[in-house]
Amino acid sequence: MLCIAHSADAAARAEQLLAEVPGVEIVTPPPGVRGVAIAAWRALSSRAEVLYLVDVGKTTTVAAVLGRLRHKRVVLDTGDACYALARSLGNRSVIGLAIVGIGEQIALRSAHETVVRGRAHAAYVPGRATHIPDLPPSAARPVPAAELRRTLDLDGTFVIGVVGSLIFSRRLRVSYGWDLIEALTHTIPEVVALIVGDGSGLEPLRMRARELGISDRCRFVGRVPSELVSRYV
Repeated sequence: MLCIAHSADAAARAEQLLAEVPGVEIVTPPPGVRGVAIAAWRALSSRAEVLYLVDVGKTTTVAAVLGRLRHKRVVLDTGDACYALARSLGNRSVIGLAIVGIGEQIALRSAHETVVRGRAHAAYVPGRATHIPDLPPSAARPVPAAELRRTLDLDGTFVIGVVGSLIFSRRLRVSYGWDLIEALTHTIPEVVALIVGDGSGLEPLRMRARELGISDRCRFVGRVPSELVSRYV
């Protein structure tokens, strides 16, 4: 089996899922034209009968088409509805959105099997879909939280947390975590928000918390290394 991962995060997922598959090779092409060329070459030259592609992108879309033409079994592992996500962010032109949508459909329709990470996603992909959720890092373990709670001044509070990428949507004017900030105003003072993650939406969340007068009830810890996320969860 040859696995082509669209990014470093995609490669990490591939390593978790395919670690026990004998003879599997995982390739992570670099961004840009060079990466597309490498993905195309590997899809054409590999003798592997199965092509496992992680995440939809230029490299994996090209590999899906060429793999299908080479009569390989093509499996596409995707975690996002790419066109819908790109549209919600509002940072692409009409032509750019069209390219994303067409590329996504080409990749999905070139695959014999689609792997999705959320059950609801299965209804939005053509053909057969298998649900395999995201897996925690191999080093993740339940850990005592008392020390971290003291460090973040959370003793005596009821904590509601979110963990993820805080990408601001120009179109929707919100980011991940916005609902927690808004809901906090309807709760008792002992309820505190813990927001783990970084991105263009972090500062707008902080600003909204200040506007609502609840900054003292929010803990924005920023980006946390994957091996430490379990402490915050």
